[in-house]
Amino acid sequence: MGKHIGRYELRTGDTLSIPKRPNFVMVSGQVYNPTAISYVPGRDVGWYLKKAGGTTPSGNKKDIYVLRADGSIVPHGSIWTGNNLMNLRLRPGDSVFVPEKIIAVHKSGKI
Repeated sequence: MGKHIGRYELRTGDTLSIPKRPNFVMVSGQVYNPTAISYVPGRDVGWYLKKAGGTTPSGNKKDIYVLRADGSIVPHGSIWTGNNLMNLRLRPGDSVFVPEKIIAVHKSGKI
């Protein structure tokens, strides 16, 4: 017979793996240096973007978003950020993504 942990039953020979907590924040997309940056408590999106070299000219600053380590998404302009994503404090394992600007071309070929 196994031992119950919560609603799961472990039996002899079972293994339980608990992943390590990440100690970095990923910054990717249209930044000069897409990279993993060591997590520093209390730092915000703006700080991590600066560490990644800032957004490139083709980066869409209006649509930057954060993918939390728990899988939730914090979009730019959400009620959680008070419409200022740059001041959102990040957590270990979070990712910041800067999408590319979309340039619309009119049927006439003019931008």
